[in-house]
Amino acid sequence: MRISLKKGIALALTGVAVSGLFFGGESVLITAGSIEASASSFSKPWERYKSGDNDNAELTYGYNTWAIDEDYAWAKHNTKSHYASLKNGTGWHTGSGKGAGSLSRVDVTHSGSSVSYYNNY
Repeated sequence: MRISLKKGIALALTGVAVSGLFFGGESVLITAGSIEASASSFSKPWERYKSGDNDNAELTYGYNTWAIDEDYAWAKHNTKSHYASLKNGTGWHTGSGKGAGSLSRVDVTHSGSSVSYYNNY
């Protein structure tokens, strides 16, 4: 399959994190794809798992009460750069950007009645 130079550049730019771009006071990061999950049950600890991008991407996410009430998202991608993120009652939280095969983590104090979890790649 051949793509035009213009389309190729546009596709390449979607995988680049854009710094200095703000919307509503929050940084905007642009990625080519993601795994998304959400939850609204936080009465006891739990953990779930999702995969995507032809099983190359993994998202482990959950709610932990071991030391503190904690929301977490752990992201891995076998072939692409990626980062974990979640949005809870205090806003967006983002893990470090990682290369293929490495784990990006975000672990924060639980807040709110609904939490969204992401593996962004």
